[in-house]
Amino acid sequence: MKKRRVVFLVLMALLSVMVLTAGAATPKVRFMMKDFDTDPNAEKFIGIIEKAMADAGTPVDIEIVKTPAGNYAEKVGLMIMSGDVPDLIYFQGGDEKLAMQDILEDMRPWVDKSQYFKSLMDAHSVTRLENYPYLVWIAPPRVRTPMIRRDWYDSLPSAKAVMANPTVDTYYTLFKDLVTKKGALYGICVTGATNGIEELDAIFDAAFGNTSTWMKGADGKWFYSRSSANEKAKIEFYAKLYKDGLLDPEYLTKKWDSKEQVFYEGKAGIIPGVAPGSVDVYANKMIKTQGTDIVALPPAKGKAQGLTPFVDVTKETRGFAIAASSKVKEAAFAVLDFMWSPAGLKIAKLGIPGL
Repeated sequence: MKKRRVVFLVLMALLSVMVLTAGAATPKVRFMMKDFDTDPNAEKFIGIIEKAMADAGTPVDIEIVKTPAGNYAEKVGLMIMSGDVPDLIYFQGGDEKLAMQDILEDMRPWVDKSQYFKSLMDAHSVTRLENYPYLVWIAPPRVRTPMIRRDWYDSLPSAKAVMANPTVDTYYTLFKDLVTKKGALYGICVTGATNGIEELDAIFDAAFGNTSTWMKGADGKWFYSRSSANEKAKIEFYAKLYKDGLLDPEYLTKKWDSKEQVFYEGKAGIIPGVAPGSVDVYANKMIKTQGTDIVALPPAKGKAQGLTPFVDVTKETRGFAIAASSKVKEAAFAVLDFMWSPAGLKIAKLGIPGL
């Protein structure tokens, strides 16, 4: 009798576990991201993420939400305002109006208790989240570095002079030598069509004394660096480069692809690149086209030295948000936290096996 009672209790316990397990359905996270719904490999990619998350003990069913055709930022906003609100949303603009209406979740509590996400945030990302807690994104500042092809660097004493003492004057001499001694059409080319003079500023801002957006003068008063004597001297230097034919005269129409092309063809002696991403691309393409790799040069020095642009910490300009109305917030953030885990980053970088 006692044995039957024990067996009965064990069976009841097993039944209870089965009921609880059946009741704990895998949470479904509706996920919207630009161009994801049109990618033929997206389902396979999501499947890999789901399997890896399940193996890690956080099973999630990720549903890709179809994005309306047209301008992504506008269409996402219209879709959400119509009542169709995904759980996890990638924004590339258009998020502020929704945040003002309390449609987006405050991400700070989720980041604070994350396993991986918080530990990977740089100081500027932490400040952005504190200032605007509705978008999260992890990426280093896009710092642009001047690049020159190695064979020209090796053969020009002026290039070695820039490496040893990168003043504004030694840079000017190098630009001149690239045109007169190496046959380049101009010393430097930048993407003026998309970035204005930002890529030039990355090299020369600090040398002329512009080290932040707002600066304190000798009189103790703050001034805006873009309307300062430092800025005037810098713009005069740029005008000299342009007048002397050392700055690509068509820089205002140059985009990233046309800028790179003139570099590979030997028409531009130097172009700025974002390290490590585009710099690696430049090196590989230069080896294929010219049989030489590239060398990174230091930023110009003068009143100060350093690579810019200044980092805007007002908010993230793009990133992920969770809907305040979502019923699966924990699962939605688990997806983000996983994607910045070692396993998630491996999937993101290596992609789908066999493709």
